[in-house]
Parts: sequence; C-alpha cells; structure tokens
Amino acid sequence: MKRIGLVGAALVLGALVSVPAKADVSVILWKTSKICQLWDNAPGNKPWPDDYAVVATLPTWDAAWAAMNTMYTEKKCGF
Repeated sequence: MKRIGLVGAALVLGALVSVPAKADVSVILWKTSKICQLWDNAPGNKPWPDDYAVVATLPTWDAAWAAMNTMYTEKKCGF
C-alpha cells in the first residue's frame, strides 16, 4: 500500500513540475500622471499606490512593450 501511495505522489509531483509557470505582463496606466508602465504579474507583486488601471494584460514582455508603445503613439499614455 505504501508503494502505491509513493507512486501516486511521484506522478502528482511530476505533473505539477511539468506545468509551465504563467508569467503575464500588464500595461498599467497611473491615473494621476497618465504614464504607462509595464508590470510583472508575479504572485505578490502589486503596484503601489493604488492609483492605477490595468489597460492590457499580455503573455510576454515583447507583446506588452509593443502594446505600450502603441498606446503612447495614440496619445492614450503621456507625460
């Protein structure tokens, strides 16, 4: 019985390790300054202070960078 439990635990652990980590990147807009910024959505990583809005969430830094540059070009973000 112990052997079955050990094999089951090994299978579950193997399945968890093989799942790729999700590393989304958000484009956030600071409400007071109207500046856009890229933000890593790692667990426990939240912008401070809370005067921002998430305007886009993308799967890679390159895609988020392109989206942010487009927002600056379209004057949705500014200085």
